[in-house]
Amino acid sequence: MTAVLDSKRSANELRRAIAVLRQHCLKQSSAFCAEQLVGLTKDDVSINGATLYSLSTTTAGGNDSMEVDETVALATLKMLESEPVSDTFLLAQSFFEIGEYIRSAVAMSGEEKDGGALPASIPNDDAPSRELFLWSYALFLAGQKRKEEAIAEAGRQGNTITNCINPWLEELRKVLEEKKKRKALTG
Repeated sequence: MTAVLDSKRSANELRRAIAVLRQHCLKQSSAFCAEQLVGLTKDDVSINGATLYSLSTTTAGGNDSMEVDETVALATLKMLESEPVSDTFLLAQSFFEIGEYIRSAVAMSGEEKDGGALPASIPNDDAPSRELFLWSYALFLAGQKRKEEAIAEAGRQGNTITNCINPWLEELRKVLEEKKKRKALTG
C-alpha cells in the first residue's frame, strides 16, 4: 500500500487542526501544526511569499452586508476579517499565544536582526493590517517582558531601578509614525 501526500490537502488539514487545537487551548500543539504548515507550503504557489486563504465573514443568518449605522470599529473589524490570512501569520500567532513574542515577530517579518534597534525586521508597507499589528504588539510585549525581568533582577540584587523602560517602545513608535506618514497604516 502506497501513501500519496497531497500538499494542498495536508495544508488544509493542518489549518483545521490549528483551529481545533486552539479551541481546546492546546497551544503547543497548535504551534507545532503551524510550523509544519509553513514548512509544507514553502514550495507551493504563493503571493508575496505567503500562501493565502480567506476567513469567512458570513454571519449566522448568512447575511454579509454592513448596516449603515455600523461604527468605525465594526467596519474595521469586518475589513480585518476579510483580509487574507497567511500561513506565516498562523505560525506567528501560535508563537504569540505561547508567549514567545520575539519569535512571533521574527516569524511575521521573516528576518531576525541581531544588534539592530528592533529584534525583527519591519514588515513591508503592503503587509496586511493584522500582520503589522501582530508584529508590533509582539515586540511591545517582548519589551515589557524584558523590562519586568530587569526590574525583578535588580530587586533580587537589592538594587532599585527608577527608570526602567521597554527597550523597543521608542523604536516601535518611530516605525508606526513613519508608516502613518506614508499612509501605510489601515484600520
